[in-house]
Amino acid sequence: MAVIWCGNEDVDFYPNPLDIVTTGTRTDYVRYGVALDRQIVSNRFQELTDCWCSVRFWASSTGSGAPFLQIRDYDSGNNIQLCKSSHNLLLRKNTTTLVDSGDIQLSDGNRKKIDLQLINYGATATVNVFVNGIKVIEYTGDVSFAGITGFNCIATRPSSDSFSSVRGVTSEFIVATEDTRNMSLKTLAPVAAGDVNEWVGDHTDINEDIANENTYIHTEELDKLFNASLSGMPAVAKVYTVKAVKLTCRTGQSTAGGIQLGVKTNGVNYFGTTKDPTIEDTFEEFFHTNPETGIDWTPEDIDNLQLSIRSVTL
Repeated sequence: MAVIWCGNEDVDFYPNPLDIVTTGTRTDYVRYGVALDRQIVSNRFQELTDCWCSVRFWASSTGSGAPFLQIRDYDSGNNIQLCKSSHNLLLRKNTTTLVDSGDIQLSDGNRKKIDLQLINYGATATVNVFVNGIKVIEYTGDVSFAGITGFNCIATRPSSDSFSSVRGVTSEFIVATEDTRNMSLKTLAPVAAGDVNEWVGDHTDINEDIANENTYIHTEELDKLFNASLSGMPAVAKVYTVKAVKLTCRTGQSTAGGIQLGVKTNGVNYFGTTKDPTIEDTFEEFFHTNPETGIDWTPEDIDNLQLSIRSVTL
């Protein structure tokens, strides 16, 4: 299970809505980037002591202070972070600088692929940082915090002088247990009706860039299915493998039953575990392999994939 978490959409972070822009992003991969104008925190994932984190970062200004990638403890906020400082990149433990990369032209107006590798969280950890695949920071030392045994979310936030979207944009967040330097994130948005819709509403009610609580799909009956066709893969040479498919769903409060998130592939619906929407919440489901074949997803599988949602008994 290499990919632990990934995200780029409004439903992947708190608080929301996000301030979204397309500047500095790969628009054939994602619908938008996240402007550095306030702190946002990812949905919680499993606690990690060894991991890789990846983000695409764009900045055109030499302003300083924006910790555009934090890997952190969800409850306390303690973190290690990558912080922009003019053209330099800082590795920090909360606000304490551990390493300064020196001038690497971080703010030259070109989007950068930035990867952080954490090895052995604790007093003798190693942290490596890569920019466009080239190591720019290597640190060995104490990255631990009292009472914290690992990290379980990522975050991004502006500097104290309110970074604007003109000065910093992040996109394509990935957390994994293997090297992320060659990984990309592709958003699959609902674009058309799927094979079956037994719910009230359709794909246009759930495909907005920023989640709108006034548009949604719903059902009061159990064992009802909703499918939607998805946007597919980018128009590039398809010589890559697909590490994971993640579905994210934000629900309102309901006592009518549970929901299952899934995919329809090769004509068959496959679902994950039952989610309990008795409180308003965001749910995620991962399929690391194609459930039809039991092996890695292919780009062609993704091009023909449909979203599946089913109402079920709790």
